[in-house]
Amino acid sequence: MSRIAGAVLLTTLLVGRASAQARVEGIVVDSATAAPLPAARVMVGARTVLSDRFGRFVLTDLSFPVELLVARIGARTERVVIDAPPAGILRIALVPRAIQLADLVVAGEGDPSLVGIGRWSIPVGEGVVPPVGVPDLLRELSAAPAVTQSTLFSARPLIRGYDAGEATLLLDGFDLPNPYHLGRTFSSLPPEAVEQVSIATAPLDPSIGGSSGAAVDILGRTGPATDRTGGLYLSPVSLAGWMGGSLGGTRLFGAARSLTIGSAAAVAGKKFPYGFRDLYLSALPTHGGTPVARATLFASHDRIADADGGDAMAWGVFLAGVRFDAWRRENDKLEVTAHATHFGEEIDGLEFDGQVIDVDNDLARAGLGLEWSHAVGDQRLSLGVDPEWSRIKNQVTITSGTLTPADEDVDRVALGVYGSWGARLGKLRTNLGLRYDAAGGVGEWQPRLRAELPLGPKWILGAAVGRSARLVHQVADPRPTGDLVLYDLWKIAGADGIPPARIDHAQLSMGYRRGAFLLQGALFASRGGGMLEVTPPAARTIGGTTFRIGDARTAGLELQSGFEGRRRSLTLSYVWSRSERDWGDGWIPWAQDRHHLVRLMEQERLGRSWRASILVEGLSAAPLTPVDHIVRPGTPTGDGSTGFELPVYVYGIENSARGKATFRVDLGLEKEFHGPWGSAGTVNLSLTNLTFGPVTPIRPEDPADLLGNGSRPLRYERLFDVPVIPSFGFRFEF
Repeated sequence: MSRIAGAVLLTTLLVGRASAQARVEGIVVDSATAAPLPAARVMVGARTVLSDRFGRFVLTDLSFPVELLVARIGARTERVVIDAPPAGILRIALVPRAIQLADLVVAGEGDPSLVGIGRWSIPVGEGVVPPVGVPDLLRELSAAPAVTQSTLFSARPLIRGYDAGEATLLLDGFDLPNPYHLGRTFSSLPPEAVEQVSIATAPLDPSIGGSSGAAVDILGRTGPATDRTGGLYLSPVSLAGWMGGSLGGTRLFGAARSLTIGSAAAVAGKKFPYGFRDLYLSALPTHGGTPVARATLFASHDRIADADGGDAMAWGVFLAGVRFDAWRRENDKLEVTAHATHFGEEIDGLEFDGQVIDVDNDLARAGLGLEWSHAVGDQRLSLGVDPEWSRIKNQVTITSGTLTPADEDVDRVALGVYGSWGARLGKLRTNLGLRYDAAGGVGEWQPRLRAELPLGPKWILGAAVGRSARLVHQVADPRPTGDLVLYDLWKIAGADGIPPARIDHAQLSMGYRRGAFLLQGALFASRGGGMLEVTPPAARTIGGTTFRIGDARTAGLELQSGFEGRRRSLTLSYVWSRSERDWGDGWIPWAQDRHHLVRLMEQERLGRSWRASILVEGLSAAPLTPVDHIVRPGTPTGDGSTGFELPVYVYGIENSARGKATFRVDLGLEKEFHGPWGSAGTVNLSLTNLTFGPVTPIRPEDPADLLGNGSRPLRYERLFDVPVIPSFGFRFEF
């Protein structure tokens, strides 16, 4: 009898323990639109998980009652107390709030978790960065100290000493090729279509391939669950419109944008040779209010007309992707993706700088993805595979010039496989991953490790080390006015002796928060090979190639502090860095190597409806290849002739000198208003380069300016002078 009673007692204890040690499956949504919120931090004690791209999360081995802390940038932090395991999916609604710049330093309460190492998430449309002529989502990346641009008029992000071509751009998790308008001055994705843009520095999560550097992840908007929403945004450059709503349990959203200058010229009876059109669509099917899939479509087209009205130059981007939440069972999840992308550009007899250019380029891709994950307690295991087919067509003809030609047309199949394991060992949180990419007989193993150690309630220390590789090169041209501002070149690893781009990265970071003050810092370094760049004219030799292959190394220190108050929020960043290349003759500074960066960003509420933002940025001088001497007209040459019609520069050692520092101040003002039937809007004004600061690098003066000036010494001048650039915008939402 006593044995039976003991067995009953033991069974009761085990059942009680099993009921107390249970799991919570939940979804994080926006309280206003019920849209799922990816990358929300869900914290339980020392444990942190992130909501996935469907806003879903799973916590296991919980002891009830339990308190969840849920935080996400752009939303109020929520505390949720759960007394017993929920019967179904727990819905946690976060209330949107105005962005605080200090949130970009350490987002939300609690620890920053593994995603906080060298990563930033920036809500779009919150006035974080004053626009340069037109709002642009990639310029919002200036909120991260790891990012610079080559000039004020370039939207291409240079990240920790590497060209933008070494990074990968993702839209809703799908690779997005070359999304830029004319001259790459701004991106082709309308800001009205985007909720936030994030940047992750290397080493990346093992699920991300095709990058030897960083990753920029653009999260598009979804439609609300109930009411329809929409709006218009008008600027001097473009007109954008958007609409969102729900149809039969599927949330739909669409945004479109077009150039307005051409329309205004047509009304005035004039011709304007340039135009563009952008389109973004998303669909989010749901079952019982829970997302089961997400579809994305993006298309953009640019056109420059010739004198006869035909296309002198045209290019465009297309992306279609779908993500299925295919299967979930207790602690297991299977996600399936499919995508197709295309980038094409054509140039028909374009005359540029005395040269005639013909281009017929295509980059097409189609692929699938499978990822299975299993989570128990503090441990998570993920395995994935990404097969992909691609076609690379690069046909560039240059008539009598120094621009870079090409002639390639290749089909290939690539395969990426990866796995990762995350666990908590005492206070130490780790994530160990391995990725393998292969195509055309070339393969690259890429181990990656990230770890974090909380040092009390206010400090956290993180470290990461790993390798990233790229098997398809987008040939870089980091000069402010390089050849490849007009067209693109791609090279395939394994063909014609081209190696893969392979870079080993390491960083050590820390984060601190005390009340309204926030601080984060990072030491980073990298070393790699297989860098491809266009050989600049100053470094070209007779019979030499128009592009070159070499090694890279970088090192630096980033510091970013933040302060938030009731009406004022600001961040102050300082970066010391080095970026060098070795093209076979020893290490030299990279063309965009800036040793020092100081950037101040401030945002302040002025009363109930006004908001002001300011950006102050100073960059130390970029490298400069000096002119060693000048061959002037009439100077005898080796073949007995009397020289040249114009002075000819003979350059010294590449990048052995420095130019001049750059400085700028940008100001933005925004006025909110409310209209009838729940409508609202804003009017904004921006002034770029308010102080008429020097914002471009220097170069030798035009040789023609030396004619008739005897032996006058050579002068170096700014690439171009930039006055104050005013702009305005009107946004109306309903």
